[in-house]
Amino acid sequence: MSSAVIRLQATRSLERLFAWGIDLRVWVSICVAGLTLFARQILHRSTGQLTWFEFISPAITFCATLCLYNLDGLIDGRCVGKTRTYHQLITVLSGCLTIFLASLVSRWLLLLVIGGMLLCALYAIPLGLDFRSNSKPRGIKSIPGLKAPFVGFSVALAVVLVPSVELLALATELNNVPSVSKTFLQMLLSAEWKQDLLLTFIFGCLCTQNTLLCDIPDMQEDQLKGAPTVLLRFGHFKQTLLGLVLCSIAYVVAQLTIQSHFAKAGCCILAVTLLSLSFFLSRTLSRRAMTFIVDGALLLPCLFYMVFSNYY
Repeated sequence: MSSAVIRLQATRSLERLFAWGIDLRVWVSICVAGLTLFARQILHRSTGQLTWFEFISPAITFCATLCLYNLDGLIDGRCVGKTRTYHQLITVLSGCLTIFLASLVSRWLLLLVIGGMLLCALYAIPLGLDFRSNSKPRGIKSIPGLKAPFVGFSVALAVVLVPSVELLALATELNNVPSVSKTFLQMLLSAEWKQDLLLTFIFGCLCTQNTLLCDIPDMQEDQLKGAPTVLLRFGHFKQTLLGLVLCSIAYVVAQLTIQSHFAKAGCCILAVTLLSLSFFLSRTLSRRAMTFIVDGALLLPCLFYMVFSNYY
């Protein structure tokens, strides 16, 4: 077999792997897990070498994201044919693994994860009837303009709350505190918890902008299904203007309120990157390529940590 044939086969294999990673929502799940790892390091206020235990929270958000995104595709009717079986299998396995990993940490985290996943699932599940469209089921996602902030702040809450509760459970065990609720009350009254809320707000603005950008490659599909996204209802210019406002707010709040230079730098890098993508992302790219780039921006704070953490 000639080297040209081998290279061609290798290229096709990589293309299939890339397509499956995007379509089965593996890539976006990796990116959310990376943002969770970054948030955990900020919440833990530590630097240095990563240990295996620090990957529990990212693993939980990875599996939860994988489950919910595939569930959304199944309910939405985008997963058809042979691939539907793969989406169903991934949804069930990742959901079970999410619950298993959360149960290893604490019952508080388990309750948080189960409750959060149920609330997020309500976004896609039809809750009523829309009599204006031939009595088709209508869910929360059909509310105009709700998709981006709902998804964005759901991701932000997950990447901050999951490691927060995990670290709370760890601190309770290490300090032999008899009541987790007592430790939780102390955390709510602390200045660090206020910083965590600010971090959630910053991530919420940035993940909302990420969701707005992800609507661009899905514009034709959303238009056919009548999805009321910001892009379709208000146009590209107003969406870009909204993204400018969101990234600017996140940047300013990070500069003014976050004490850690490391956390501030990571948040600002993500804000500048997402803002730049809203202006310079080429619309001629394929849907998968655009999704890969836009979601990949969420990995930048984590990569920043892995490279420069020893200097902060």
